[in-house]
Amino acid sequence: DVIYSDGNAASRYSKFTGVVDEAIEFDWSTILNRGPVNVENSYEIIRKRNAEILLDGPMKVSKYLEKIIVNSDLIKNNLIEQFPNYKSIIIVDLSYFK
Repeated sequence: DVIYSDGNAASRYSKFTGVVDEAIEFDWSTILNRGPVNVENSYEIIRKRNAEILLDGPMKVSKYLEKIIVNSDLIKNNLIEQFPNYKSIIIVDLSYFK
């Protein structure tokens, strides 16, 4: 079973669903937004940026991953050490972190 939340699962303001068609209706522009946060709505933006997919057991993710993007060689090397099978898809690309 999979449960999707539209924000941090610990927040009482987050919505939950087990239906993909309902999760598609989440505020994805805010969830995926990486721009600056202003003080007025910072809680809501940060809550949504922490949207989660909750599983009740392990999931093999390798068939869903095309690449894992990190912002430093140090992080890349640490990930490769922990997940050597993913070495070919772990890349450093700073343009994603601007």
